[in-house]
Amino acid sequence: MMNFFSGWHGGASSSHARDSSPRRTDEGCSSRSSPDLADLAGRLPALCEGSESMALVQPFANVLSILCQVLQLAHPAGSSGAPALVVLGAAEALEKAVAFLQPSMSADRHLEFALAAHTDQASALEALVAVERALEELRAPAAAPVAARWASTAWAAGRPQISTCEAALSSWRVHRKLFAETCQEVWELHAYFVFLDIKGDRALAEQIASRLCELLGFRARALASNFARTRPWAEATLLVLAQREMKPMLQRLHAQALRRWREEWPERLRKVPERHRYAEEAQHG
Repeated sequence: MMNFFSGWHGGASSSHARDSSPRRTDEGCSSRSSPDLADLAGRLPALCEGSESMALVQPFANVLSILCQVLQLAHPAGSSGAPALVVLGAAEALEKAVAFLQPSMSADRHLEFALAAHTDQASALEALVAVERALEELRAPAAAPVAARWASTAWAAGRPQISTCEAALSSWRVHRKLFAETCQEVWELHAYFVFLDIKGDRALAEQIASRLCELLGFRARALASNFARTRPWAEATLLVLAQREMKPMLQRLHAQALRRWREEWPERLRKVPERHRYAEEAQHG
């Protein structure tokens, strides 16, 4: 084995990580404490533009940043009535989404974050759908005074592509679907990588590692630290492999990987010194 998973220092279990934050209730403003928007505003830039921010979540963070600024301007503390309820509900959704996305701010947790988002889809869906509902509520007539601030805030922030609540909601839905699809692909490739690691197939493992780097937006040198945090998923994969439950998926991924390898083989062969070519051909020929 190539042992990419040694040195793991902990992390959420792939099957037991759950959002333990309290559920939203509808008792009214007086019994619900408002999230700290100033604190959330301070954390959002790192999600949007931080040096370790994850490309996969940046479209979410951009919408959340505008939403946070609009909510800060919307109503003073202690306001009541329908708009205030909308603001409070949106603030709670914002807080939940930021908490969900927070782990993605660490460059060595990008792979772990994507795996957790796929294997604990209920928590991911709860956080992301909450923002969708908040954006839907901002389109309602009762929230017009709040929504009216959206366009100027978005333009001032240099994000004209989400200059209306409708555009932000559409963008959020598109990227939520893309996020789910990407996390599923990451999970499948990670499982396949474990399979290749057991086989000792370095050529195909390097190809899969390159694809993971492409999907998650980090460089090859960050791979070891990312894999070191994914041991729970690697161990879960080993259990499933022993039961042959992944056979159809692995066959599909293996066929795709071999096809890609063969397509790239002529170019790769030109780069291999002649004395090593027979070994290169024999491995996958």
